[in-house]
Amino acid sequence: MEETTLGDLLLRALPALFGILFQVAMLALPLYCIIKRPTAPAYVMLVGEAVGIPGAFFSAWFSVWGINANLPMEEIARYFGVMGVISNIGALMFACGFLLFLHDALRKRVSI
Repeated sequence: MEETTLGDLLLRALPALFGILFQVAMLALPLYCIIKRPTAPAYVMLVGEAVGIPGAFFSAWFSVWGINANLPMEEIARYFGVMGVISNIGALMFACGFLLFLHDALRKRVSI
């Protein structure tokens, strides 16, 4: 069996690291909305993003550690499945909050 180098590990984790950067960048939107106008949709976006960030970290960490730990593929698939469901719930919460925020903003703009 070949020895895994640090470069191989980083290459394997690179897509997940981009996912983490994207999640952290998307955290700026609900924070900006809460600072500008603290409404319920902005808090729903923040909670959705807070639920999604651990999924991105788990994906980056487990893609490097879990595969190198020689875990059975069924167990790896189970872990990724559970975190995928949790991440999708967070994404749905973020999307609902974003759409509600847009609806409120457009409704106020039309009524002016």
